[in-house]
Amino acid sequence: MRCPEFRSQQLSWLDAALDPSRAEAMRAHADACPACATYDRQVRAGLLLARHLPPLRPSPKLRRALRALGTRATTPIATPVATPVAAESGAPRTAIFPPYGTRDDEGVQGRARDRAAGPRLPVPRHG
Repeated sequence: MRCPEFRSQQLSWLDAALDPSRAEAMRAHADACPACATYDRQVRAGLLLARHLPPLRPSPKLRRALRALGTRATTPIATPVATPVAAESGAPRTAIFPPYGTRDDEGVQGRARDRAAGPRLPVPRHG
């Protein structure tokens, strides 16, 4: 197993969602690769911390603001559009398309590369 494969399957491994042979390969890689072992410990520590955080309670001011937003008319984030293919296949006759953008990293907020980059989690280097 290579490090990118380990990182891509790690959460499934922690959730016990992998078949036994794949889980054993994950364990063996974590035992043999110091970088992935460190990554595994960091992810486990982060999950443990997140599980023990107290629930967040919105302030009265935030609750009022959310209620005010709920009473306003809002613009839909997607528009139903008739699709001839759906009609021919017997599927529903409408599909939902975003207002613009064609990929997951595009849309209402613009392209990902046009937005300021947010914080990134460290990714272990592998040898």
